[in-house]
Amino acid sequence: MLSALSGARYFSSLDAASGYWQVPVEASAIPKTAFICTEGLFEFLAMLFGLYNAAATYQRMMRRILGDLLWKCCLVYILVFGSTFEEHNRNLREVLRRIREHDLLLKVATS
Repeated sequence: MLSALSGARYFSSLDAASGYWQVPVEASAIPKTAFICTEGLFEFLAMLFGLYNAAATYQRMMRRILGDLLWKCCLVYILVFGSTFEEHNRNLREVLRRIREHDLLLKVATS
């Protein structure tokens, strides 16, 4: 990982907003998520936190979206980097374009 960052001078850290909830459950699996309470029967349409394969599923989705950018200008937890300010901005625009293309949401920093 450190060798991928070698020479980079500019960085942006992006954080997915409730990332697992942005992974849709396959239609055939939705009934398997059902639960009943006093309010009725409910089914999850998005991946739950705490599932055995949730982390691997989320990672697979992010690799599909950002695959060719990983280790070039983007690392896990979406750390975007570049050697120059211009390169960093190009990389950041491409990462954000792909995130938008796949309707993913990011947290907005409040500090």
